[in-house]
Amino acid sequence: SRWQARWGREAMDEARKLLDSLMGNNRNVDKKEAKKTKGQNFKDESVCKHFLAGFCPKHEALFHSTKRDLGKCTKVHSDAMMDELQQHPQAERYRADYEGQLKGYLESLVRDADEWVARERRNIQQANRELEESGPNELAKAEIARLNEQARLLLEEAEAAAEKSNFADSKIKMELAADIRNRASDWSERAKASRTEDVCEICG
Repeated sequence: SRWQARWGREAMDEARKLLDSLMGNNRNVDKKEAKKTKGQNFKDESVCKHFLAGFCPKHEALFHSTKRDLGKCTKVHSDAMMDELQQHPQAERYRADYEGQLKGYLESLVRDADEWVARERRNIQQANRELEESGPNELAKAEIARLNEQARLLLEEAEAAAEKSNFADSKIKMELAADIRNRASDWSERAKASRTEDVCEICG
């Protein structure tokens, strides 16, 4: 089936990468050709220079399955190539070059993350402004209006009772009106609670 064929290709790729990491990516090269390149194979484009510098963020699967997923590194991560680099007469020069490349890449990741956070923060601020301007949604507006109307009617009844010297009844109705107004205020606060306060500095 198509799925089995895809799985087979992926398994072969993983096996090839494993052999490359153990034996080097020139393991199948002719012996004469291999002798010519011996000790120089780590320079090949297929070898991950970040790994040779000591740390490949993609190989470590940083932020895997998050919005900041870096993806997989398609280059070879080989201990054999690391040994070649360490034994090379100009190892320090190459290592410094690869560390510089890694530093530049990591700095670009930080810039991208900062830009992501800034962009998301602007989006949140805009969404919060729109919510603040539009106020509660229609359902909340209807409930707030209903509660405020109940409170208004109770206050009118309380005033009428007070005019008839029925102060006990007036007090009860005023307390009920205050309680209903508090419920209306709670509805308004819940409508505002859907706002997002900020964006995570780490994952965005």
